[in-house]
Amino acid sequence: MRKYVLSTRPEEKANTVDGGCFSVLNVPVTRLEPIDIDYDSVIGQDVECLAFTSSYGARLFFERASRKNFGYLGIGRSTCEEIRKNGYDCEYPERMDSEGLADLILSRCRNVKVALIRSENANEIVNERIRGRIDFIDIRNYRVVPTGIDIAAYLMDEGCLGIIVTSSMEARISIPAIRASGRPVFSIGSVTSKTLEEAGIHPTISGNSDFEDLVEKIRRYIC
Repeated sequence: MRKYVLSTRPEEKANTVDGGCFSVLNVPVTRLEPIDIDYDSVIGQDVECLAFTSSYGARLFFERASRKNFGYLGIGRSTCEEIRKNGYDCEYPERMDSEGLADLILSRCRNVKVALIRSENANEIVNERIRGRIDFIDIRNYRVVPTGIDIAAYLMDEGCLGIIVTSSMEARISIPAIRASGRPVFSIGSVTSKTLEEAGIHPTISGNSDFEDLVEKIRRYIC
């Protein structure tokens, strides 16, 4: 019998990860839609530092922007990997979440103007923490929308060992099916865990906003 852990992340972010004794089956409950932006016009000439909250947002920027000579910060390892693939250095916080990124911006960009580039659906943690302390502009370069896919059958399958949830939006969509199945839940990070816990669902494992690292923690737990 095939054993798998279900993942609900968008197809645009999905990648093949080896779980050892299980496979990771991605069934996206959301998808990502780019927002058309003239980066050179919106960012202007006075911005010196760019901060990204996802690898997808960084990928869109490098595909469409002309000016790229900035200092770069990312929310985590995968975001910085996307930036480094384009030939630029990038720094990410030890705590790979919104609070960690906010602290890094405050530490590295206090005296320069920052462009915070993220999803239209992103939480407000970063901008709330840096507002009044950092000169910044807030750019939303993509949106997250539901796919309408029903994951109930995947969770009820006897080969399913649990579910990975990688955002609060995924959590809200998946909560009814999670409750019905009783499967273990593995959360990408603290914000997603909070959304689940507010619904009475307590993640078996809460990660550090790094998908591959979370899969490794699940592997050690299950295998």
